[in-house]
Amino acid sequence: MAPKTNSYHVILIVMVTAIIACGLANAETRDFARATPHSAITLCHASPGAAENPRTITVSQWAASAHLAHGDTLGPCCEAGNGVLPVPKTGQTISYEAGDDGDYQAGVSAEPRFIDNRDGTITDALTGLIWLRDTSCMEAANWNQALYYASIMSWNNCGLTDDSAPGDWRLPNVRELQSLIDFGEYTPALPDGHPFLGVRPSRYWSSTMLAGSPGNVYFVDLDSGRVDATYGTDRDLSVWPVRGGK
Repeated sequence: MAPKTNSYHVILIVMVTAIIACGLANAETRDFARATPHSAITLCHASPGAAENPRTITVSQWAASAHLAHGDTLGPCCEAGNGVLPVPKTGQTISYEAGDDGDYQAGVSAEPRFIDNRDGTITDALTGLIWLRDTSCMEAANWNQALYYASIMSWNNCGLTDDSAPGDWRLPNVRELQSLIDFGEYTPALPDGHPFLGVRPSRYWSSTMLAGSPGNVYFVDLDSGRVDATYGTDRDLSVWPVRGGK
């Protein structure tokens, strides 16, 4: 009798094949060969209405089957297309003057935007980044503490059951953090119906230093979506770790 093969093993076998087909490094193939059922799975994701601009995203193994059922394919998107990275929509849908953002609503979007991996993490289908679902789990901290706390985040903390280890998580850069902002919303300025818990309408640290002014760091205010920089790194701001993006 042939041995039983569960869905995880099927995904793993096809995943490694896709990695080799795309010409990625052998080291990456070995990483996938060591994966567990809770490991992140890379998919080529085509959003409804934007099939011509597929994006490589990472989801949990448990969420992969739902993506495959909706037309995603295993492995990274092998073709870079025309090399153009489309700009996301701002989220503003109300038009105040003809020709403004709400009138044109230019840019790309993803539907659904967020995927609950059921392991304490949320995957952003627009960027492929994986965010901590509980945004208030970590106490406010100064910048150096925020960098450190984010880097040691791991499973069994903040509701995580994703088998992540210290070094998997980090403090997001300013563009990653701002990518979550919906300029049609406020308090918090996140997309309507987002799945995150405990979002504070306050300032969140980024990992990005202000050029020409060492010691001043960018933050994103989740109350209004405003991006600004601090004077110094010693004030306590909110901390929201992220994974992926490499």
